Amino acid sequence: MVTYASYKRNMATARLISGLIDVVDEGSACLRFYYHMHGSDMGTLNVYVKNKDGSLLKKLTISGLYVMNS
Repeated sequence: MVTYASYKRNMATARLISGLIDVVDEGSACLRFYYHMHGSDMGTLNVYVKNKDGSLLKKLTISGLYVMNS
């Protein structure tokens, strides 16, 4: 899945939501994804996990210019 922010829209938000991933042992769970945040007006990337009670837990925050090296 890909989302683009090529066209400047002030305060635009994109959400990518997966289906349910049932994790038996939370300590062994792993989420892997690739991202590229390039440009002077980069916002913030947040990754959340939804708990069984429906609450959201923020697991990762990255802000500003960030280019991931492979």
